[in-house]
Amino acid sequence: MIDRDRLEKSLLLGIVRDSNWNVLILHNITRDCFSFANLRLYDYIKEFAQEGNYPDIRIVTNVFEIPDELVREYLQVTNLDELCDVLHNEYVKNQLEYKIGQLNDYQDEMETDPVRYIDRLSKVVDEVKQISYHTKSVDLFANIEEILKIDKSNVISSGFKELDDKLVGFKRGEELVVLAGRTGQGKTWMGLKFAMASAFAGNKVGIYSGEMSMQQLQERMLCCAKPNYTSTQEEALQVIKEKNAFVHCLTQKELRRRATVSDIEEFIIRDNLDMVVIDQLSLMEDNTSKPRYSIKTTIW
Repeated sequence: MIDRDRLEKSLLLGIVRDSNWNVLILHNITRDCFSFANLRLYDYIKEFAQEGNYPDIRIVTNVFEIPDELVREYLQVTNLDELCDVLHNEYVKNQLEYKIGQLNDYQDEMETDPVRYIDRLSKVVDEVKQISYHTKSVDLFANIEEILKIDKSNVISSGFKELDDKLVGFKRGEELVVLAGRTGQGKTWMGLKFAMASAFAGNKVGIYSGEMSMQQLQERMLCCAKPNYTSTQEEALQVIKEKNAFVHCLTQKELRRRATVSDIEEFIIRDNLDMVVIDQLSLMEDNTSKPRYSIKTTIW
């Protein structure tokens, strides 16, 4: 069994000895990884390290009343990378045991409310993934030649020739486009035009509106579908039917509340969407969720 206190003190005192706070950053070791008994020692050393200075190890041991014989024992371990790996694994293991224990407290729900239990299980899985996640940078220029191989026939047209000439179109994958402008400048109209052009090209399109009703959206989509400025709504409706356009809609009325990121994810998966238009981001609830599924093309 690992002596957690000895492990943590060996690591922290080794950092002072080697003047190497960066080893914690490289191994994704944060304050949360340390036990309560060593948080003061962690904070004390970090304060010096952030200033680019490290205290004398004798001062540290005196302040925290660590006996000399234990200091010598702690400093026998010289491989800080190995200590970091062990500490991180211990932290992940303890957190995993805690999360599983939480699930066990709700085992009765497997019989009484299995849907809710599955939701709890899903959240625990996401939390566990975050615990073991290491933030790593990537090589910006790796495989950069792939950019030159964009298949112009496999993009989603914006519906505006001038824009497509500049941008080629919206790339399939996880394209995110944000339209910004003052009130009344035409952001919603442009987004709906994007949606209509995509649907007419055979793509499955979804629209979330935080302020308009289904009827208001229908009226605006009819305007977007008009072949020219003099066309009637009846002619626009005929075009929509001929194109067999696939456009599904989600509003606050259907949800009975503002949408969250999870709602949009489910919308994409359930309807197998190629594009989503969200009008507007400020009318969504921030549930700090991260997308768990691949979104083909999303326009905000």
